[in-house]
Amino acid sequence: MQLIGHGDLASGVFFAFLSAMLFAGAYLFLVKLADLTCRAWHAWRFLRGFAQARSLQQARALVDGQATLQSFSRVAHCILVEKKTFDAAADRHGQARDAHGAAAQRLIALEAAGQAAELRRGLNILAAMVWAAPATGLLATLWHEVWPQLQPGQAGWKAHAPWGEQFAMMQLGLSTALISLVARLCLQVANRVYLSQFALFGRMVRSLLEPDRNAAACGAELRHGVPRTPENALKFEA
Repeated sequence: MQLIGHGDLASGVFFAFLSAMLFAGAYLFLVKLADLTCRAWHAWRFLRGFAQARSLQQARALVDGQATLQSFSRVAHCILVEKKTFDAAADRHGQARDAHGAAAQRLIALEAAGQAAELRRGLNILAAMVWAAPATGLLATLWHEVWPQLQPGQAGWKAHAPWGEQFAMMQLGLSTALISLVARLCLQVANRVYLSQFALFGRMVRSLLEPDRNAAACGAELRHGVPRTPENALKFEA
Protein backbone atom coordinates (compact mmCIF):
# COMPACT_ATOMS: atom_id res chain seq x y z
CA MET A 1 0.00 0.00 0.00
CA GLN A 2 1.56 3.25 -1.18
CA LEU A 3 0.16 5.42 1.57
CA ILE A 4 2.19 3.47 4.15
CA GLY A 5 5.36 3.94 2.16
CA HIS A 6 4.82 7.67 1.74
CA GLY A 7 3.23 8.32 5.14
CA ASP A 8 4.71 8.94 8.54
CA LEU A 9 4.98 6.90 11.71
CA ALA A 10 1.36 7.65 12.63
CA SER A 11 0.23 6.14 9.35
CA GLY A 12 2.02 2.91 10.17
CA VAL A 13 0.47 2.87 13.63
CA PHE A 14 -3.04 3.35 12.24
CA PHE A 15 -2.50 0.65 9.66
CA ALA A 16 -1.07 -1.78 12.22
CA PHE A 17 -3.98 -1.11 14.59
CA LEU A 18 -6.60 -1.72 11.91
CA SER A 19 -4.82 -4.85 10.71
CA ALA A 20 -4.61 -6.15 14.27
CA MET A 21 -8.34 -5.57 14.76
CA LEU A 22 -9.10 -7.38 11.50
CA PHE A 23 -7.04 -10.45 12.38
CA ALA A 24 -8.24 -10.42 16.01
CA GLY A 25 -11.87 -10.36 14.88
CA ALA A 26 -11.33 -13.22 12.46
CA TYR A 27 -9.45 -15.25 15.08
CA LEU A 28 -12.10 -14.64 17.73
CA PHE A 29 -14.85 -15.65 15.32
CA LEU A 30 -13.11 -18.91 14.41
CA VAL A 31 -12.41 -19.77 18.07
CA LYS A 32 -15.99 -19.07 19.14
CA LEU A 33 -17.36 -20.98 16.15
CA ALA A 34 -15.19 -24.02 16.93
CA ASP A 35 -16.26 -23.95 20.60
CA LEU A 36 -19.93 -23.65 19.67
CA THR A 37 -19.61 -26.47 17.15
CA CYS A 38 -18.19 -28.79 19.83
CA ARG A 39 -21.00 -27.85 22.23
CA ALA A 40 -23.67 -28.42 19.57
CA TRP A 41 -22.19 -31.78 18.56
CA HIS A 42 -22.14 -33.01 22.15
CA ALA A 43 -25.69 -31.74 22.71
CA TRP A 44 -26.97 -33.45 19.56
CA ARG A 45 -25.43 -36.78 20.52
CA PHE A 46 -26.72 -36.64 24.08
CA LEU A 47 -30.23 -35.48 23.18
CA ARG A 48 -30.50 -38.16 20.51
CA GLY A 49 -29.85 -40.83 23.15
CA PHE A 50 -31.91 -39.09 25.83
CA ALA A 51 -34.94 -38.96 23.54
CA GLN A 52 -34.91 -42.75 23.36
CA ALA A 53 -34.87 -43.20 27.15
CA ARG A 54 -38.22 -44.61 28.26
CA SER A 55 -37.52 -44.56 32.01
CA LEU A 56 -35.28 -43.01 34.62
CA GLN A 57 -33.19 -46.19 34.70
CA GLN A 58 -32.41 -45.83 31.00
CA ALA A 59 -31.65 -42.14 31.48
CA ARG A 60 -29.24 -42.98 34.33
CA ALA A 61 -27.53 -45.58 32.17
CA LEU A 62 -27.11 -43.02 29.40
CA VAL A 63 -25.64 -40.42 31.74
CA ASP A 64 -23.35 -42.94 33.43
CA GLY A 65 -22.07 -44.01 30.02
CA GLN A 66 -20.90 -40.52 29.10
CA ALA A 67 -17.12 -40.21 28.91
CA THR A 68 -17.25 -36.57 30.01
CA LEU A 69 -20.10 -34.61 31.58
CA GLN A 70 -20.69 -31.45 29.57
CA SER A 71 -23.63 -29.11 29.61
CA PHE A 72 -26.72 -31.29 29.01
CA SER A 73 -25.20 -34.48 30.41
CA ARG A 74 -23.89 -32.60 33.45
CA VAL A 75 -27.26 -31.08 34.34
CA ALA A 76 -28.96 -34.43 33.68
CA HIS A 77 -26.54 -36.04 36.13
CA CYS A 78 -27.34 -33.39 38.76
CA ILE A 79 -31.09 -33.88 38.25
CA LEU A 80 -30.87 -37.64 38.61
CA VAL A 81 -28.63 -37.43 41.69
CA GLU A 82 -30.94 -34.89 43.32
CA LYS A 83 -34.03 -36.97 42.57
CA LYS A 84 -32.36 -40.10 43.92
CA THR A 85 -31.50 -38.25 47.13
CA PHE A 86 -35.04 -36.89 47.52
CA ASP A 87 -36.58 -40.29 46.80
CA ALA A 88 -34.36 -41.98 49.39
CA ALA A 89 -35.37 -39.41 52.00
CA ALA A 90 -39.05 -39.85 51.12
CA ASP A 91 -38.76 -43.65 51.46
CA ARG A 92 -37.13 -43.34 54.87
CA HIS A 93 -39.95 -41.15 56.15
CA GLY A 94 -42.66 -43.20 54.48
CA GLN A 95 -43.74 -40.35 52.21
CA ALA A 96 -44.85 -40.49 48.60
CA ARG A 97 -42.22 -39.77 45.99
CA ASP A 98 -42.44 -36.46 44.18
CA ALA A 99 -41.58 -35.84 40.54
CA HIS A 100 -39.36 -32.88 41.55
CA GLY A 101 -40.11 -31.20 38.25
CA ALA A 102 -39.62 -27.69 39.66
CA ALA A 103 -36.18 -28.57 41.00
CA ALA A 104 -35.21 -30.08 37.64
CA GLN A 105 -36.35 -27.00 35.75
CA ARG A 106 -34.38 -24.82 38.17
CA LEU A 107 -31.21 -26.79 37.46
CA ILE A 108 -31.81 -26.59 33.72
CA ALA A 109 -32.39 -22.83 33.93
CA LEU A 110 -29.17 -22.35 35.90
CA GLU A 111 -27.19 -24.40 33.38
CA ALA A 112 -28.73 -22.48 30.47
CA ALA A 113 -27.83 -19.17 32.11
CA GLY A 114 -24.26 -20.32 32.65
CA GLN A 115 -23.95 -21.49 29.05
CA ALA A 116 -25.38 -18.19 27.79
CA ALA A 117 -22.84 -16.23 29.84
CA GLU A 118 -19.97 -18.30 28.43
CA LEU A 119 -21.21 -17.92 24.86
CA ARG A 120 -21.54 -14.14 25.24
CA ARG A 121 -17.87 -13.79 26.09
CA GLY A 122 -16.03 -12.08 23.26
CA LEU A 123 -19.12 -10.71 21.54
CA ASN A 124 -18.58 -7.32 23.18
CA ILE A 125 -15.13 -7.20 21.60
CA LEU A 126 -16.66 -7.67 18.16
CA ALA A 127 -19.25 -5.00 18.98
CA ALA A 128 -16.48 -2.59 19.96
CA MET A 129 -14.69 -3.26 16.68
CA VAL A 130 -17.83 -2.33 14.76
CA TRP A 131 -17.54 1.31 15.85
CA ALA A 132 -13.81 1.50 16.64
CA ALA A 133 -12.61 0.38 13.20
CA PRO A 134 -14.47 3.06 11.15
CA ALA A 135 -13.49 5.72 13.69
CA THR A 136 -9.84 4.70 13.39
CA GLY A 137 -10.04 4.69 9.60
CA LEU A 138 -11.63 8.14 9.58
CA LEU A 139 -9.00 9.46 11.98
CA ALA A 140 -6.22 8.04 9.81
CA THR A 141 -7.72 9.64 6.69
CA LEU A 142 -8.01 13.02 8.41
CA TRP A 143 -4.44 12.70 9.64
CA HIS A 144 -3.25 12.18 6.08
CA GLU A 145 -5.06 15.34 5.11
CA VAL A 146 -3.45 17.34 7.91
CA TRP A 147 0.05 15.83 7.86
CA PRO A 148 1.25 17.49 4.61
CA GLN A 149 0.09 20.85 5.93
CA LEU A 150 2.31 20.37 9.00
CA GLN A 151 5.32 19.59 6.80
CA PRO A 152 5.70 22.55 4.43
CA GLY A 153 8.92 21.21 2.92
CA GLN A 154 7.32 17.90 1.89
CA ALA A 155 4.82 17.27 -0.86
CA GLY A 156 3.07 14.58 1.13
CA TRP A 157 1.77 11.23 0.03
CA LYS A 158 -1.41 12.51 -1.56
CA ALA A 159 0.44 14.62 -4.13
CA HIS A 160 1.05 11.50 -6.22
CA ALA A 161 -1.50 9.07 -4.80
CA PRO A 162 -4.73 8.28 -6.65
CA TRP A 163 -8.10 9.07 -5.13
CA GLY A 164 -8.62 5.47 -3.97
CA GLU A 165 -5.31 5.43 -2.13
CA GLN A 166 -6.24 8.52 -0.19
CA PHE A 167 -9.21 6.73 1.38
CA ALA A 168 -7.58 3.30 1.75
CA MET A 169 -7.48 3.62 5.53
CA MET A 170 -11.18 4.42 5.61
CA GLN A 171 -11.90 1.44 3.37
CA LEU A 172 -9.87 -0.83 5.65
CA GLY A 173 -11.74 0.47 8.70
CA LEU A 174 -15.14 -0.08 7.09
CA SER A 175 -14.14 -3.58 5.94
CA THR A 176 -13.02 -4.48 9.46
CA ALA A 177 -16.28 -3.14 10.91
CA LEU A 178 -18.38 -5.06 8.38
CA ILE A 179 -16.55 -8.33 9.04
CA SER A 180 -16.91 -7.85 12.82
CA LEU A 181 -20.62 -7.08 12.49
CA VAL A 182 -21.33 -10.13 10.34
CA ALA A 183 -19.30 -12.35 12.68
CA ARG A 184 -21.15 -11.06 15.74
CA LEU A 185 -24.58 -11.55 14.15
CA CYS A 186 -23.71 -15.08 13.05
CA LEU A 187 -22.52 -15.99 16.54
CA GLN A 188 -25.63 -14.49 18.12
CA VAL A 189 -27.93 -16.53 15.89
CA ALA A 190 -25.93 -19.71 16.46
CA ASN A 191 -25.96 -19.12 20.24
CA ARG A 192 -29.74 -18.71 20.27
CA VAL A 193 -30.22 -21.91 18.30
CA TYR A 194 -27.98 -23.79 20.72
CA LEU A 195 -29.61 -22.34 23.85
CA SER A 196 -33.09 -23.12 22.53
CA GLN A 197 -32.29 -26.80 23.04
CA PHE A 198 -32.50 -26.32 26.80
CA ALA A 199 -36.26 -25.76 26.44
CA LEU A 200 -36.51 -29.02 24.51
CA PHE A 201 -34.38 -30.75 27.13
CA GLY A 202 -36.64 -29.41 29.88
CA ARG A 203 -39.71 -30.95 28.22
CA MET A 204 -37.93 -34.28 27.82
CA VAL A 205 -36.88 -34.30 31.48
CA ARG A 206 -40.39 -33.34 32.62
CA SER A 207 -41.89 -36.22 30.64
CA LEU A 208 -39.56 -38.66 32.42
CA LEU A 209 -40.15 -37.26 35.90
CA GLU A 210 -43.94 -37.15 35.78
CA PRO A 211 -45.31 -40.62 36.56
CA ASP A 212 -48.76 -40.02 35.04
CA ARG A 213 -47.37 -38.99 31.68
CA ASN A 214 -44.93 -41.90 31.72
CA ALA A 215 -47.76 -44.34 32.35
CA ALA A 216 -49.82 -42.84 29.56
CA ALA A 217 -46.88 -43.06 27.20
CA CYS A 218 -46.27 -46.69 28.11
CA GLY A 219 -49.93 -47.48 27.56
CA ALA A 220 -49.83 -45.86 24.14
CA GLU A 221 -46.79 -47.95 23.23
CA LEU A 222 -48.54 -51.17 24.25
CA ARG A 223 -51.67 -50.30 22.28
CA HIS A 224 -49.82 -49.37 19.11
CA GLY A 225 -47.06 -51.93 19.46
CA VAL A 226 -44.25 -49.50 18.61
CA PRO A 227 -42.13 -47.22 20.79
CA ARG A 228 -43.23 -43.62 20.85
CA THR A 229 -40.43 -41.12 20.18
CA PRO A 230 -41.10 -37.48 21.07
CA GLU A 231 -41.54 -35.27 18.04
CA ASN A 232 -38.84 -32.69 17.34
CA ALA A 233 -36.59 -34.48 19.82
CA LEU A 234 -33.67 -34.37 17.41
CA LYS A 235 -34.41 -31.05 15.74
CA PHE A 236 -32.81 -27.77 16.66
CA GLU A 237 -35.39 -25.10 17.26
CA ALA A 238 -34.81 -21.61 15.96
